[in-house]
Parts: sequence; structure tokens; C-alpha cells
Amino acid sequence: MKLWTVWQDYGATGEGRTLLARVAYAENEQDARAGFAREFDEHFVSGAEAREGVQQNEVTQALFAPAALKRAKQMEGRATLVLAARFYFNFA
Repeated sequence: MKLWTVWQDYGATGEGRTLLARVAYAENEQDARAGFAREFDEHFVSGAEAREGVQQNEVTQALFAPAALKRAKQMEGRATLVLAARFYFNFA
């Protein structure tokens, strides 16, 4: 198994957004998406992106400290880990 990152920048109405990300071990993309669905909800999976490895992008960098992403990369294959976060805001 390898670490996979799945993330979503969800904004349905334009008045708010929900940023979601999960880094965890998975066998493949389908397995990574299933873990994301269990963590956050099946609703968010359809628009989510998934990539193998610990990804640094606009969403993951907003949700996780740089040291957390670096540490996750360093621990791959040496420790069990799940890094998950959600940030919701609405201006309505």
C-alpha cells in the first residue's frame, strides 16, 4: 500500500466553500476515494481529486501545516497514519 491524497474544494452556492483533504494508505485510487467517503461523506467524492503520494496543493496547504505534510512523507512505509481535515465557511 502507498499513501494517497484525496481532496475537494467544494462550493455549491457561491456563498461559502468546504475544503476537505485526506492523506492515508490505500491500494489504489478507488480505495483512496472510499476512505475519503467514509471520512467526510459520499456526497463529496464525485468532485474530489485523488493522487498517489502526499500532495501539496492549494487545498492541502490550506488545511495542513507544512511540517505535517513533510512528516507524512517521511513516515510513508514506516508508520500507520491518517491525516484528515475539513474547513467550512459561509458568508450568507
